Amino acid sequence: MIRTCTLTGQPFEIRQEDLKFLEEISPVFQGKKYPLPAPDLCPTARMQVRLAQRNERFLYHRKCDLSGKQIISCYSLDKPFPVYENDEWYSDKWDGKEYGMEFDFTQPFFEQFGKLRARV
Repeated sequence: MIRTCTLTGQPFEIRQEDLKFLEEISPVFQGKKYPLPAPDLCPTARMQVRLAQRNERFLYHRKCDLSGKQIISCYSLDKPFPVYENDEWYSDKWDGKEYGMEFDFTQPFFEQFGKLRARV
């Protein structure tokens, strides 16, 4: 099946194997299958969208800032914010409210947001 990428306008192919895979991994809730749609973006555009948020092409050895356990992370050692192992990030071992801060209406929003991002 040939589709046109909604981001780039370029044609790309979706193979029968890809459609079969989407069918196999489609979720089932209470006995009803909810089919996953075929992609609207070409592979290159999908990769660009994924990488726009996080770097997952380069991995680094570092220690988890919560437990000290050796982990593999997409964040290098020079990052100013703490990096936690996934299980610890989603656990109750830390309280995200500790990073809360009052909003100062006399200061620019993005300056304050940058300070918050550097801490969390």
